[in-house]
Amino acid sequence: MKTIKVLISASKEMHDEKIQFASLIENLNEALALKGVELERVKWDPASDGSVEDFMAEVKECEMCLTLHWQELAENAEEELAAAYHELKDGHNPQNLYIFFKEPCPEINQALTQFKQGIVSKYGHFFCKFENVDTMNLQFVMQLLKAQDQLQDKQDPFIVVSSGKVKAGDKELVDLDKIPFASLNKEYQRLKQESDELAKKLAEAKEKHRSDPDDEDIEELYFTLKRQYKDLTEEFNQYQNHLYDIALSFAKLDGERYSERIRRAKEEFEKGNVIAADEILNMEEMKREAEQEKLQYKQHEDNLRTKIEEFTMKAETVMGNTDYSVSDRYLQACDAYEQAIEIAKLIHYEDEALCNVLFKYSDLLGYYDQNEKASAILKEAIAICRTISERGDDKYFTMAILMNNLSLIQRRMNNYHDAMLNCEEAMGIYKKMNFLPYVALTQQNLALIQLDLERFDESIKNGKEALKIYQKIQKEKSKKEWYLEGEAQIYDNIAIALQRTNLQESTKYYKKSIGIFQQLLQLAPQNIRYIEGLAHEWRNLAILNMNHERYKKSYDYCSQALPLHRQLYQQDPYKYKKELARTLHMMGCILSFLDIHTTDIYYEEALQYYKELKTQNPNKYSKVVEDLEDYFMGMRAAKDVWLPKI
Repeated sequence: MKTIKVLISASKEMHDEKIQFASLIENLNEALALKGVELERVKWDPASDGSVEDFMAEVKECEMCLTLHWQELAENAEEELAAAYHELKDGHNPQNLYIFFKEPCPEINQALTQFKQGIVSKYGHFFCKFENVDTMNLQFVMQLLKAQDQLQDKQDPFIVVSSGKVKAGDKELVDLDKIPFASLNKEYQRLKQESDELAKKLAEAKEKHRSDPDDEDIEELYFTLKRQYKDLTEEFNQYQNHLYDIALSFAKLDGERYSERIRRAKEEFEKGNVIAADEILNMEEMKREAEQEKLQYKQHEDNLRTKIEEFTMKAETVMGNTDYSVSDRYLQACDAYEQAIEIAKLIHYEDEALCNVLFKYSDLLGYYDQNEKASAILKEAIAICRTISERGDDKYFTMAILMNNLSLIQRRMNNYHDAMLNCEEAMGIYKKMNFLPYVALTQQNLALIQLDLERFDESIKNGKEALKIYQKIQKEKSKKEWYLEGEAQIYDNIAIALQRTNLQESTKYYKKSIGIFQQLLQLAPQNIRYIEGLAHEWRNLAILNMNHERYKKSYDYCSQALPLHRQLYQQDPYKYKKELARTLHMMGCILSFLDIHTTDIYYEEALQYYKELKTQNPNKYSKVVEDLEDYFMGMRAAKDVWLPKI
């Protein structure tokens, strides 16, 4: 368990806020325990606990140091800050120094005014403002994420944002309705109001349906409102996450020198105007300025560094700009990352900072199945991590995350040899660091690779070993959705490994996986990963029965998958078009074997999507388009148009 000592220094008027910080740390520690981290609060009162020298002796034992201010300047505050800042610059503890000012502040004494002005001019350090406990808590949580690499894993997020709350585990840390960037945001408020109104209508319709279940009009209204509410809740949760991601990216710049453009964008964002913030980060203006700077980069290296920050921030803000389509947001984000990386390489940007930009870009590319490019970006980031590690800096955890992500992408590209090597190296790092959840996750990924290689016994063995770890963790800790999801995916792996030899056992494991995803969706009905997982399991079960010529059962299971894939497509057409096309294609195949004459409806719709996919990836989709076009021209029978592996 890694212990992070945290010192909170505050004047007497900030006593209540100091107590709130202590409560926040207690709540965080329950969730941090799963990550192998613990916050230890070091108690210190400058007025009674000793001199500046005594304080600095305490500071040298603390990794994080926080000071709280409002209307008055605490005794010795300037001397303490100067000493702490000197230690930070020399590479000692505190490694992270944060200064908080409570707003609004009707009266502020002259000493505090001068101190506040000197933070930027004397130290080049930026302070954080907070209006209430929620904004203070959010600032600290985001700064903690900035400082700790192991809390950044997207496959097991430490912080979850949904239903207007920021949570760590089952603890609610922040109410977004009390945070200005959400409470003043028109889109957030619109979605919240519409969601509340729709929830009332749905409750009324549900009550009417319960009173009169045979009335078809009432039943239709109830199910229509239910679908609308699900869609709206998912849209609302996605928008909350976009706002949180933007806030987190801005918070990670606190304590650094950032540009006037970012300052203005941050100011607009904090007022709730994300569209204005995005417009301030004007792409054309930044490109023109960047081109000018590139011509004289030796003289303007500092300015080019701010351009990297601006383009990286643009990639974040544009994903929250609902004025654009999903595909336009993605393309603009890619353009912004490309610009940031180009400049970073030109000016020999710090290795760790460049690695962070590459990691973010690869995550975006991988999400939208741009596997070739994501693979190249991840390899570059891993090479940087190796260089950092060889210099003695411990970046093995980050390197393991990158390797695990790369192995998943290499598997998609059928590069199984390299995928296995990266997976095994990542698992070795996690075992050495004793991070059991990550050992299980990587062992599960190894089982997937062995499954593709038809090494079924090895795949089942690794899957069951990963399952034991998940179940062990669940016994020790409160049951967590992430571990349940891991179990479901392992059951899917085992089912696939058994499907050629044991229909009954394979079906049993598929149904175990389906049961878990249904359970997870009861806890989080709009979680897109759980919807995708359930759709995947129903379709796999349909394929299993298709291969065993049990066409009626295959039809029943495919009928469960199809509406889920339609729902996913409506939420993100750019990502889920291929999944919907594949399920439609499969439905056509099943019906052709059942001699039901609605085959053409599904084939025709699938062909429409395949043609669109072909424009993006001709090598992958040309054959399936050709086969379906031959069918419609009468050159082959429906039963010959079997589903390819795409």
